[in-house]
Amino acid sequence: STSNVADYSNPARFYKNSKLTVAVEGKQITKIVFSVNSGKPVADFTAALTDTAAYTVTTDGNTVTVTFTAPVDSFSVSLTGGQVRMDAITVYTA
Repeated sequence: STSNVADYSNPARFYKNSKLTVAVEGKQITKIVFSVNSGKPVADFTAALTDTAAYTVTTDGNTVTVTFTAPVDSFSVSLTGGQVRMDAITVYTA
């Protein structure tokens, strides 16, 4: 899927096998908070995220936080589970 999230009403929908890329022009990202719409999609979404030396993943209810060990220009994740609906994506920059 290559649709701009801004084209959709709340919640934004992301489908299986879609690639979600987050970037902020001219800024580096330090943390991203994903507010997932319901319980099972949280598991589907976090299944696509694997902790690496580049970032850690924490969850609290329907909130999934990706915290980077060093600022990055962009972040991409390929969704492997079912449809994931997001109420909000909050991006923190350096």
